[in-house]
Order: sequence, then C-alpha cells, then structure tokens
Amino acid sequence: WLDSALAADVGALLDIGCGEGYYTAAVAARLAQKRNMTVYGLDVAKVAIRYAAKRYPAVSFCVASSHRLPFADGALDAVLRIYAPCKAEELARVVKPGGVVLTVSPGPRHLYQLKEQVYQQVQLHAEQDEQFDGFDCERKE
Repeated sequence: WLDSALAADVGALLDIGCGEGYYTAAVAARLAQKRNMTVYGLDVAKVAIRYAAKRYPAVSFCVASSHRLPFADGALDAVLRIYAPCKAEELARVVKPGGVVLTVSPGPRHLYQLKEQVYQQVQLHAEQDEQFDGFDCERKE
C-alpha cells in the first residue's frame, strides 16, 4: 500500500522508532524494486542504531528524538511510524505537501498471550483513533 500511495519515482522516507532496522531495511528493499528512494531510520537507542547502521548499509540511520526530527521542512515524502511516539507538528513540518504518514498502532489484544504469561491481570490496549492536524485519513485497517 505504501508504494502505491507515494506519488513520485524518487523521494525520501523516514521510519520513526526503527530499532535495530530489520523492518526498515525490508521496507527499503521493497521500495527499491520500483523506485529510487532514500530511506532513513531514526531511534533514540544508540546501541540499536549502531547495529542497524552496520547491518543495513542501504539505509541511513540516526540517533534522534521523534519529537525533534533532524530533517529540513518538507524534506520527506513519507513517514512510517510503527508504535512510535511523535508530535503531529513535527510530522507536518518535515513531510512535503501531499506526503504520506503511515501509522501502525497495537490492537486491543496485541501480545495478549504473552501478557497472560507475565501478568495476573491482563490490560487490553485502548483503541487509538489518531488524527494528525494537517493530514487526512485515507485508509484505516
């Protein structure tokens, strides 16, 4: 879906909260099949970013906070955000007009079976219906 949502053949995508880069590299490889796109990964965990940078040279990784993104205004065509915190103002600042923000958040029963093994009482995740100022929801699954 992300590939079809991006308008141009070239561009830049940022994965916020990329951790050790496994999924970031997989997204970069998939996008590279059809387009010339620069992919960045960002996380606050220095150890994870060090590992990612060594293992996945096709992606540019950096240690930074998602609350103060180290990108110029309108520098990104897309942002991928999987369970990561961020500020709507920062997304609006760095994403080009017509750009895409893809957000993944946990469903109510995310990791439920694992939590049952750890906790006496399992708390379900609250449903999140986030709407960022400056962006329209195009699709929800």
